[in-house]
Amino acid sequence: MLHFGFGHGPRFCPGRYLGLLEVGLVVGAAVKLFKFTAVHPETPPKAGVSTKPGDGVLVDLELRS
Repeated sequence: MLHFGFGHGPRFCPGRYLGLLEVGLVVGAAVKLFKFTAVHPETPPKAGVSTKPGDGVLVDLELRS
């Protein structure tokens, strides 16, 4: 079953584009504030509906100075 978070068709959410813009701003702010480092340098892939990292994407966050 697919999930359409903002709806689909003629009755989609009018705040869709604002929500997508806010997500981009939050991700950009997080990348600007923190340094991301992988906990495990090499992670084997985990097969499923889509291929994902086996450790669930574990990262260490360090505040940038």
